[in-house]
Amino acid sequence: MDERLRFADEFPVPSLDAWREKVERDLRGRDYADLAWNAPDGAPIEPLATRATIENLPHLAAAPQSWLGSHGAWRIRELIVTSEPSAAAEQARNALENDVAEIELCFDDLSRDAREPGENDEAPGVSGIAIHSLEDFRAAIEGIDLARAHIGISAGETALPALAYLVEVASERGASLDALHGDIDFDPISRLTQRQAGFDPNDDDVVVSTCTSIDHVFGESADVIRWCAEHAPGIRPLTLDAQGYHLSGASPARELECAIAHVVDVARRLAERGIDFDAFARASTVRMQVSHELLTCIAKLRAFRLLWAKVAHAFGCNDPASMRPNLSCVTSGRSRSYRYDTRTNLLRTTLAGFAAITGGCDSLAIVPFEEDPSHQDDQARRLARQQQLLLRDESYLDAVADPAGGSFAIEALTHRLAEAAWNGLQRIEHGGGLCESIRDGSLFSIVVETAEARTREFASRQRVLVGINRYVDPELEGESTHRPQAETAIDRVTRGHFAWLDSRDEESTMSAVDAFARGGDLVSGARAAARASATSAEIAMARWPRGEHFRHRFPPIALLDGDEFEELREGREGEPSIAIIAQLTVNRETRARAAFARSILRAAGYDVREPDPYNRIDSLIDAISEIGPQLVTLCGDDDGYAAAVERLEGVRCAVLAIGPDQPKLQAHGVAFVEDGADVIAVLTALAHGGNHEA
Repeated sequence: MDERLRFADEFPVPSLDAWREKVERDLRGRDYADLAWNAPDGAPIEPLATRATIENLPHLAAAPQSWLGSHGAWRIRELIVTSEPSAAAEQARNALENDVAEIELCFDDLSRDAREPGENDEAPGVSGIAIHSLEDFRAAIEGIDLARAHIGISAGETALPALAYLVEVASERGASLDALHGDIDFDPISRLTQRQAGFDPNDDDVVVSTCTSIDHVFGESADVIRWCAEHAPGIRPLTLDAQGYHLSGASPARELECAIAHVVDVARRLAERGIDFDAFARASTVRMQVSHELLTCIAKLRAFRLLWAKVAHAFGCNDPASMRPNLSCVTSGRSRSYRYDTRTNLLRTTLAGFAAITGGCDSLAIVPFEEDPSHQDDQARRLARQQQLLLRDESYLDAVADPAGGSFAIEALTHRLAEAAWNGLQRIEHGGGLCESIRDGSLFSIVVETAEARTREFASRQRVLVGINRYVDPELEGESTHRPQAETAIDRVTRGHFAWLDSRDEESTMSAVDAFARGGDLVSGARAAARASATSAEIAMARWPRGEHFRHRFPPIALLDGDEFEELREGREGEPSIAIIAQLTVNRETRARAAFARSILRAAGYDVREPDPYNRIDSLIDAISEIGPQLVTLCGDDDGYAAAVERLEGVRCAVLAIGPDQPKLQAHGVAFVEDGADVIAVLTALAHGGNHEA
């Protein structure tokens, strides 16, 4: 008899019903439905996915193969953010020499907002490269072979002068424009919502983006797309930036809903200006963020590709290349530690990178684990690069197209997210499209609901961030691991960075800027102004529609997961914040409560002391007198708290008891917290209340 058949006879494969019966027996009274995953914006997901789960999913039967994405390969991207242009060039050359396929030059805040030198006293070189002139750009790409390197440019409002700089330097070096490869962050919707933005002084709910209009930003985007298609077809000038929806706290389905609505509105408005979907697809890059939530992020990217193909078909596109978006991913900016134990970010970014690759990204930038990109050291950048090299060269993730394909759980989740996002898109379209939803505030109401739910889940620790709201390193003792260097690079950039403005020929510069403002070819006019020593801000502002504003209700917010815990810890820096954990009894429940107390107190930045399990309240009082804690946490039986609190009468420190509320003891100033409660609310109240008599 065949060995496999004999094995099957001896150990028959259990049926699904038999498996479920065994699970329900092991649940000891709980219902099998309790194991379902309750997604924040969808119906519960079954605890076990089987072949039957995916039998009738439409995308498995009818979706074009082009939705699969990069077919296993992806391009490693590195963000270049150091302040000094010459140092940025060195960093870029080092990246390209170490298997990085794409570099992205990230301009500083001053340039991204097209602000004049010295405006609002902001220094150049903050959060990016100080590129404000053609000379700065030359220095930032010194020694880089423009014919071989893929150069991404993240310049915000100065995207047009950045394109002009790239073309001008390529011409100076004799490089063919046909040989250029890269992408630039022209995004008309981001320009509408972020240009010179500020709250209306008469209405705090309204954001005013000045000197901008729908006609202007979409008209200019269409002109740039045409120019690149004709002169530099290897450059994708249009970046559809969906990062803001992720950072504002949208759930995966809501994020997808906003992202695909973004695509539809831009494609439609460009079609009205003569750019068909094929030209739109060739010119565009979609930028999304990915977090460590592995299955959800894999499904999110796969669902986005499905939705793009569906939208392309609706626009009458049948070109397989246009049915597949160019998807560039960045590791999440909301799911990371910015102050404490930043080393744990390595865990999250590795998971996020795996999710992005498995979900079908075309390029991926892993942000180094350190808090501030402008202060990263070489080790942090090298580790970020090596994370992708390990995923490629040791895990062979580049060898498989759609590695998640066929997974019952992921296929079901892909369908669930795509279906929820498509239904949401219909609501946005019914309201007039994304721009109108941004204008009237309906989009913000969609996002804020899930953002608030997400914040509550981290505050109650239903969602976990290692090193932030759980599993805090006790050796840190409340001290930040972020050690920012003195801002010497920014200081160096600031000193004399704009000194050349005093020596330029102001008349010829302004003449070139005025000529550009009057019309003509966008890129040629911008190049002429750049050669005449105009700043990037002067070129960017030259064609702004003066007196036109875009008023909307989508404020530029960024949600940081678990940030309330880090704020509590930061608030205790430099002050003695000692907490005693007192175990009033010795049993399993008390030990569990002590472990819970230890976890939340360390996450809140307390120096936790546990001299001994206290069987006698006299020992606890002596310890309080000796140590002088700001907080005493009682762990024991619920019935024993009253006697302990009575003995602590007159001891000056805050008292926290682990367990369900006891209103009678709350009257004595005792706070209560248990697992699943809003830990942040309780600890914040204690911090604000200060010391008091129990």
